[in-house]
Amino acid sequence: MVRLSSQSIALFQLMLDTLIKSAVILSAAGLGARSLRRASASSRHLVWSVAMASLLALPALSVALPSWRIAALPSLATIVNLSVDASVSNGSREPAGFEAITAAPEFERGREPEAGLRAQRQPLDVGTESPASNLTSPRFNAASNSVAPSRNDFDWKVALSLAWLTGAFVVLARMAVGTARVWLLTRRAQGVESSWIALARTLATRLRLRRRVRIFKTDRISMPMTWGLMRSAVLLPKEADEWSTECRWIVMAHELTHVKRRDCLMQALAQLACAVYWFNPLVWFAAWRLRVERELACDDHVLETGAKASDYASHLVGIASTFGAASCGSPVAVGMACSHLESRVRSILDPNARRRGVNGLKVALAAVIAAVLTAPLAMLQPWGVSEASARKGQASVNSVNPSNPPFAANLFQQDQGGRDKAREAEERQKQIGDGDGVGQGTGQGQGQGAGQGQGQGQGKSGEMTVEQLIEMKAVGVTPEYIESIRKLGYSELTTKQAIELRSLGIDEEFIKQARGWTNGNPSIEELVELKSIGMSADFINGMKQAGYNNLTIEQLVELKAVGVNPEFVESMRRAGFDKLTADELTELKSMGVNESFVKEAQGWGFGNLSKDDLVEIKAMGISPEYARSMKALGFDNLSLKQLIEVKSVGVNAEFIKEMRELGFDKLSLDQLVEMKAMGITADYVKKMRAAGLKNVSINELIEMKATGVDKILTREKR
Repeated sequence: MVRLSSQSIALFQLMLDTLIKSAVILSAAGLGARSLRRASASSRHLVWSVAMASLLALPALSVALPSWRIAALPSLATIVNLSVDASVSNGSREPAGFEAITAAPEFERGREPEAGLRAQRQPLDVGTESPASNLTSPRFNAASNSVAPSRNDFDWKVALSLAWLTGAFVVLARMAVGTARVWLLTRRAQGVESSWIALARTLATRLRLRRRVRIFKTDRISMPMTWGLMRSAVLLPKEADEWSTECRWIVMAHELTHVKRRDCLMQALAQLACAVYWFNPLVWFAAWRLRVERELACDDHVLETGAKASDYASHLVGIASTFGAASCGSPVAVGMACSHLESRVRSILDPNARRRGVNGLKVALAAVIAAVLTAPLAMLQPWGVSEASARKGQASVNSVNPSNPPFAANLFQQDQGGRDKAREAEERQKQIGDGDGVGQGTGQGQGQGAGQGQGQGQGKSGEMTVEQLIEMKAVGVTPEYIESIRKLGYSELTTKQAIELRSLGIDEEFIKQARGWTNGNPSIEELVELKSIGMSADFINGMKQAGYNNLTIEQLVELKAVGVNPEFVESMRRAGFDKLTADELTELKSMGVNESFVKEAQGWGFGNLSKDDLVEIKAMGISPEYARSMKALGFDNLSLKQLIEVKSVGVNAEFIKEMRELGFDKLSLDQLVEMKAMGITADYVKKMRAAGLKNVSINELIEMKATGVDKILTREKR
């Protein structure tokens, strides 16, 4: 029979207690999310997020809060003792290595009582086994008066600890390796074109995103992704420069929405929860649901900013067909994942879906509810106290008796030895402290002299690496340069900032010019942007003469980045747009709308076109040839809005002809749009007919595609 020590039993109870409590939290979250199935995806994502945070807070609360014992479950020690007593009472012989569990001292057969009394009178040390337990243990050999080794020395406490540490290490190692991989990708990535930066700034304004986002491109990934807990970065594949303008808008809006929602932080917390509770399958289910609701909530947020549902669904399907189910490559990175595509498309195209996000009040309410449920659960101790533990505690109290001379002498010896060691440690610390004081004074004097000679105000020498010192020397950072920058009000200048400023050629004269351009005191980051973009006094004066005074640094950088200049402003005024704001100029220029395009579009017969109409026409690639091709197929007098809607999902003359060849010659414009958005093509219709559905109407095909019935039918056919 295997003997379990009290520490092993306590560890068993701790792991079982953790499993039960985490299952209760996740089950409550699952019920809450199911009750909100008609609410927005952001609300369901909040429920799973709070559940993950509660799991991480549960161990800390269990330690910090007082325990609340209700003895709802029997102690595992009691169960073990009952099984041992049952085996002994049945007359079974104790196997070698078995240690009897008892509290009353007994003598082995064949030993004299005097020998037992002599053994009892031996001095005891605190924490050692009593003579009674030694006498009753079969490991004590009466003939040789020695202790025989046990043949069952397996330590369950160590085994359980190693098992948990192994699982946690695997999850954390996967998390660390993935993070390192994305970090290396970012470090080796290239910068993007100015059009991407302008697009990101425009979308950040629409999303009300105030955080700074870095954008890179690399040939080592095939799917856009976002990562970063403190400093967010968007990684784009190398093929991103070949995307259409509307595809760029959709992808960048989705990635910036991840940044605004701080999905990377929540993803990292979910991975930590999986590392701690890896043995609970419910935590992996919760992490999966968190990812699903995150993507749905992100889709809803993009649609709330003004994106058309049909456009968004079309590009999502297009990206999925191009990249497939590509992975982000890191557990802490998020991206425009194409998993659960059909449910996402149905949700995007559902006009009755609720898309409103969560506000601060909902987050606070969810946090309060989670705290009210988690705190009592952390305090709860459902395990009863075993009788053996109670007897052991009482025996320990009885044995600690100051009237017992051997115990008192041993205790005095231990206390005396402890006091001697403490006194010696105190004397050594005092001697070391005196020596440290001398060294500190000497080091301080030397440090001050060196600091004044090498560059005052650069920070402590220990904060600079060898690479930074070499880089400072290479770009020409000197103490005089640092002092000149700090005299202009940048007293918190860091080593990295000094290197960046000097490498760009930003000096005292440029800073004074920048202050004159903006009538303010630009920050270090704004100075870097102004210098990098090539800002000059001629550009500032030209925009002021064009009527754009008091522009912010952000607006100036955006205008300069996309190529807006006084000549472009004058050309748009000749085209009839004389009251454009700086942001509207940036949007038009980034989309490629110029004077010639405006005059061409106004001659297409759609009447007076607004700025938004021009942007949509340019983004969707609407042309007179496209309108004529639709008219030749019987779709006459289509408005500009209808043309944009049809073009956004990819309906063209070739698609209409293919469907008519299959017998669908009376399709309306709405049916064509819905078919294309749902992915119903000529090949799809042929596949369904091969599965036995030969006389199915278009409306039935759309319904089967939306509900997923088509997959079941084709799978049964195979």
